[in-house]
Order: sequence, then structure tokens, then C-alpha cells
Amino acid sequence: MARTGSGDYWAIQCKCYAEDAIIDKPAVDSFLATSSRSFLDDQLRTTTFSNRLWISTTNHWGPNAEETIHNQKPPVHSVALSDVLASPVDWDALERGVHGGKKKEIDARKPKGFPDHIPFIHAIPDPHVERWVLNDSAAFKAVFGKGCAAPDQKCEKDRYKDILNRAIVAAGGEITISWTEHAEELIEHMDIDHLCRVDESVEKFIGECRAAFKALA
Repeated sequence: MARTGSGDYWAIQCKCYAEDAIIDKPAVDSFLATSSRSFLDDQLRTTTFSNRLWISTTNHWGPNAEETIHNQKPPVHSVALSDVLASPVDWDALERGVHGGKKKEIDARKPKGFPDHIPFIHAIPDPHVERWVLNDSAAFKAVFGKGCAAPDQKCEKDRYKDILNRAIVAAGGEITISWTEHAEELIEHMDIDHLCRVDESVEKFIGECRAAFKALA
């Protein structure tokens, strides 16, 4: 679960599936039933979730399961691992916000009455997600018709973002606002096993996500 800056609570379900697995209706029904219950917040006030978030390591939904999450109250939003990798988030700023003393502060906000076996997760991807995209030339070529060169691992602010933007333009692609306009298609073509072999930070991130999802299964 998570609490927003405005004090609302979100129910979050994380599932570790094989990439070709299909999310079925019974799994969704269980989450919907649990997250529909009221609980006591940190001020001992009875409250409910304002939104629900389903995070999984597959993009494949069974027709009944997908239909079930539509038009729910509170609403249900789905996020696949590809969405996490492609998120246009300032991971450096987020990293500073959830580790060290801040992590203990967040942990202390877990509402009373919420199941003890459900932990909070503080998972932050590598701040250079753009480097991961550049390290999969085959996926880049599948989207833009031309491959890209793998970059070195030199950490500088916006370095990989600039390299990726130039590579997209050089390959004939267009960028209206951000490279993330192409993120979903790029990640659909990515070879995650290959990226884990060539970039240690990918292997670490995927491993941590899978371990966290399994702990919540």
C-alpha cells in the first residue's frame, strides 16, 4: 500500500509471473475483495482505499480478468514491468527520498489494522534507464529500422538521455516530448535476459523486483 501526499491510500498488489503467463480472474477477484475493506489509518480513523494498483511481470490478461478491473470503485490501474522500466521518473530524486532515515519514516506510517504480512517495498530502478535501451540494439532496430551503439558506463546527468535522443533522431524517429513516447514498443522488443548479461544494474533491478513480487505472492 501507499499513502499519497494528500493523505489518500492506494492498495497495491505485486505479482511475479513468467513473461508469457496470463493473469486470470480468481487472482484479480482476491485483490478486489481484500482492497475493498476498510481499515484504521495512523490517526485511528476508519478509512478506505481511494485507488488500487496492480503491478505484474506480464502484459497478458485473460479476457475475464481484464473485464473485471474495468469500472471498479475504487478504480484499478494496471502496471507491467515494462511500464516501470519506461517510467519518465527522476529516479535520482526518488532514490534520495526513500532511503536512509526517510525509509524509516515511511515504514512508520503503515496504518494500524493493515495485515502485518504485507510489507512496504522501496524499489528504485537504476537512474540511467536510457542506457538499458541503448544496450539492446536489436530492440532499437526493430522499432526504428536501424540499430544503435552500446554506450559506455560513465555517470553524468542526462548523458544517456541525450545519447538516446540523438540515436532516435539519427535512425529517423521522431521525439515530440520525450523518448518515452516510444518506450512501450521498445520494451516489447527487449531481450531482458540479454540486458541482464550485459548490464549489471538491469540484472540487479529485475532480481529485486522478482524477489519482492514473490514475497508478496
